[in-house]
Parts: sequence; C-alpha cells; structure tokens
Amino acid sequence: MRPFALVFVTLLLLSGCGYHFAGQGGHLPGGLSKIYVAPINNLTSEPYLETRLISRVTDEFARSRQIAEVFNSAAAEAILTLTIRTYSRQAISYDSHDDIAEYDSAMTVDARLTRVKSNQELWQQRISWKSSYSVSSDKAAQDSAEAKAIAEICQRLAEELRFRLLSN
Repeated sequence: MRPFALVFVTLLLLSGCGYHFAGQGGHLPGGLSKIYVAPINNLTSEPYLETRLISRVTDEFARSRQIAEVFNSAAAEAILTLTIRTYSRQAISYDSHDDIAEYDSAMTVDARLTRVKSNQELWQQRISWKSSYSVSSDKAAQDSAEAKAIAEICQRLAEELRFRLLSN
C-alpha cells in the first residue's frame, strides 16, 4: 500500500506545480495562441510536398491545446510561414551486385512566426528530418516506399515544429 500512496502523492504534487513534458505545456512565443499557417512555399522540384506537409502540420496543431490554428489571417495573432528548402533522395547502401539497396529521403524546412500587428519576427528555425526505405525492382512498390518515407518525414517535421514552437 505504501508504494501506491507514494506514487499517488507524487502525481498529485506534479499535477499542481505546473510540471509538463517539453513541448507539451509551453506557450507560443510572445504569449500568443491564435496562428494562421500561410500556404507553404516549396522551393524543390518534388511535387506536392507542401500539400503533404500542411496536412500534417494542421493535424498536429489540432491535437495541441496550446495552439489555436485559425484559417483566416485576419483572425490570427501571428502568421507561421513555412518554406520547404530542400528535398533529397540519396543512395545509402548497395547489394552484392553493387546495385542500390536502400535510399535516404531528407527534407529541410524553414519556419518563421511573425506577429500580425507589428510584423515583428518572434521565432525562426530550420528543421530537417530524414527517412530510409528499401529499393524494389517493382516501380510501383518503389514509388510507394518513397511516398511512405515522405509521409513519415512530414509527420516528424510537424511534430518537431510543434515541439520547438512550444519549447521556444
């Protein structure tokens, strides 16, 4: 019974002291809560990355109680601007016949949060993520593997973006 009581008291104390896990209980820079995510600028030649990324960012923000995403810039306190700087696909391993066996896909995004009223930059960071996938002799399977890697990259970038914004 004593271990249970100790755990209960510890949880009770932690819940009342404002303790939170990093990226879970923080606030947006400048004490803001309403942000508008501007259309993403894709500087790469890879199509539809911006569509995939904006979907993941919107989903990630919807799960956060600290970020209220608004879909009209006039209702926002700040604007989040995202620019996809790079997308690359690089061979990372080879088989015994010296054919490519595995690729790494990587994406780099510049993120900037600007206060609407004063146009003051509140926060800016560059975020990168990569994911590996195996090569297939079937073109459809190869494309599917790369699409899954891109989906994972976009999800991880969205999570990292939320974490960094709230960790400030």
